[in-house]
Amino acid sequence: VDPFIQDPANPQSWNAYTYVFNNPLRYTDPSGMLGVEERQWLGAIAAIVVIAIGHPEGLGEVLAWSTVAGFVGGAISTQSFRGGVLGAMTAAVTAGIGGAAAAAGPFARIGMMALTGGVMARLQGGDFGSAFLSAGLTAAFMPNVGAITNDVGRTLVGALVGGTISELSGGKFANGAINGAIQAAMMGGQQRVTAVGSGTDSTRDDVELPGAVRIEGGGFDTQQGAVAAAARRYFAEGVERRQELQLGLGLQPNGKWAYYTPGWGPKGVSIIDNSRLFSMYERAGLRLDRWLHGHFDSQLNFSATDFAMAWNQSWSQSETFMVNRNGEGRVLTQSYLESMARGLPKGYSKDLSGLRRYYAESGLPGEKL
Repeated sequence: VDPFIQDPANPQSWNAYTYVFNNPLRYTDPSGMLGVEERQWLGAIAAIVVIAIGHPEGLGEVLAWSTVAGFVGGAISTQSFRGGVLGAMTAAVTAGIGGAAAAAGPFARIGMMALTGGVMARLQGGDFGSAFLSAGLTAAFMPNVGAITNDVGRTLVGALVGGTISELSGGKFANGAINGAIQAAMMGGQQRVTAVGSGTDSTRDDVELPGAVRIEGGGFDTQQGAVAAAARRYFAEGVERRQELQLGLGLQPNGKWAYYTPGWGPKGVSIIDNSRLFSMYERAGLRLDRWLHGHFDSQLNFSATDFAMAWNQSWSQSETFMVNRNGEGRVLTQSYLESMARGLPKGYSKDLSGLRRYYAESGLPGEKL
C-alpha cells in the first residue's frame, strides 16, 4: 500500500495500490513511496526555503547558503548522498560564476550564467540546450527581480521566474526554480550595493538624476587622485545644496582614472538608491569601478548602509569613498571592515550583518586618504 496521496485532485492517487498515476511511461517510483517528480518538487521547495530563510548578504554568504541549499535539494530529490553532493556543486558553481560575472557587465553575466547552466545540466545527464536557454533567460530577467528589496519575497519571485522559464524552454520547473532562487539571492547583494547614505532607517529614495552623464574629469594616475579632485570640485555645491553627492569613477582604457557627472540625494533623505544612476552610466558606456558620495549635512562616518558598498561586492577591489562635511576624503575597504568585524563583542556575528548591527548608530570612520 502506498502511504502517500500524491495528488488529491487526481482520482488515481486515492487508490492505495495505484502507483505513478498509472502512467509508468512518464514517472518512476523506485522506492514505492514518492515518484521522482514529487521528490524533485520537495527538493526544490526545501532548497528555496533554505535560501529564503538565510537571507544572505554579499557574495560570500550567497555562495555558502546556496551550497547548503543545493545539497538539501539534491539529497531530497534523489534520496542519496551523491545527489546531495552534486546539488551542492551545481549550486556553488552557479553562485560563484554569477558573482564573478557581475563585474563583467550584463551581457557577459547572461552568457556566463547560460553556459554554466548548460554545462552543469549536461554533467548530471540532463539536456544542455534547454538548461542553457533557461539559465540565460533567467539571468536576463533577474535584474527586474533584484528591484524587490524584501529578501524572502525576492527569492520566491526568482524561484517562480526561473521555474516558469525552465518549464517553457523544455526543462523541469523544479530545477529552474532552484537556479532562479540562487540568482535572486545574488541580485539581493547587488541591489544592496546601490543604496548608500548617512542614515540607518529602512526607507530609501531614488537619486536625483542629471540630464546626461559624461566624463567630468580625467587623466588621474590613481583612484585616490580622482576622488580628491571630485571632492574638491563638488564640496562647496554639496554644502550649499545640503544634499549627498552621488558619483561614479572608472578606470579608462588609457590606464587613467576619471570621475563622472554626479547625481544628488534628495533633501531630507538618509538612504539613496543609485540604481538608476548606475544604469545611466552603463547606457553611456562609462565603466563603473568605484563610488564616491558626500556626507555634507550629516555624520562624519560611513554609515551602516555604506558598509555593503565595500563588503565582498563585485568591484575589482572592494572599497568605496566618501567626503564628509569637514572636507575629509575617506575610504572604506573590505580589509578594514574585516578587521573591525573580528573585534566585535560576543553576541554579534563576525561579518557584515554583525557590523551593521553594532555600528548602526555611530558608523565607522574608515581610513583617511
